[in-house]
Amino acid sequence: MEVRLPGRVELFFPTDGGLPLLSCPRCKRDLDEEAVVKHLEPHNPFEPAPVATCAACGESRAIEDWTTDGSAFGNLAFVFWNWSSPLRASFLAEMEEWCGRPVSVVHEHI
Repeated sequence: MEVRLPGRVELFFPTDGGLPLLSCPRCKRDLDEEAVVKHLEPHNPFEPAPVATCAACGESRAIEDWTTDGSAFGNLAFVFWNWSSPLRASFLAEMEEWCGRPVSVVHEHI
């Protein structure tokens, strides 16, 4: 097991060769690939999160507030190497209680 504590909010996503999909929480349109790449770059954790504006509806939100598909924003990750079984719901509930925040499961394939 590996614990990742990046010191900033990071987008954790499956490493299957593609970029993560981020969609507008208001109209559901996907953020274009160039904007996704721009927002994956590190930013100063003491400043507000970068803001992305939807090309379809004009909604502006912090990048962490955009909807992710199979990915998750976070500042803490537990990586279970070579783990083929699904994590038990009771384990995830215990992790949420321990962290005091919702827990997302992101499947990485190397």
